[in-house]
Amino acid sequence: DIIELESGDIIPADARIISSSELKTNEAPLTGESVAVSKNNHSLSGTGLSIGERKNMLHLGTTIVTGTARAIVVATGMKSEIGN
Repeated sequence: DIIELESGDIIPADARIISSSELKTNEAPLTGESVAVSKNNHSLSGTGLSIGERKNMLHLGTTIVTGTARAIVVATGMKSEIGN
């Protein structure tokens, strides 16, 4: 599935960002960090990246603070990061 999100939306699943504009998310439910995190659709290199380093991913239960995004769902429920 492809989802489209905007400021104020709660992210319904873990998803890889396809496109975005001025996107920042609040990942406090997942990481405990209260500062908004900038996100983009750039490819990442390397393996074993921490959640905070995954700037091209959105995570279930976090929220869009500013901007918009289009993303493809990669995990839901217990298979999501918050489900782990």
